[in-house]
Amino acid sequence: MLHYQRDGIDGLSEATKNQHYSQTFKQKIIRAYLNGERTIQGLTNKYGLRSTSQLRNWLIKYNRD
Repeated sequence: MLHYQRDGIDGLSEATKNQHYSQTFKQKIIRAYLNGERTIQGLTNKYGLRSTSQLRNWLIKYNRD
């Protein structure tokens, strides 16, 4: 439902290929989360990520490295 609200009818279609994000983009979102700007769900919606698991995985990798 969130995809539909954010993207309209296009949000309901399945992704046919993986989206690639730059390192700078990932760091921007991670910093926003760590600074408490929004929740994981809020950032996922704001930046048009397909799922919260993408951001969670980026955070895990960031904290591990």
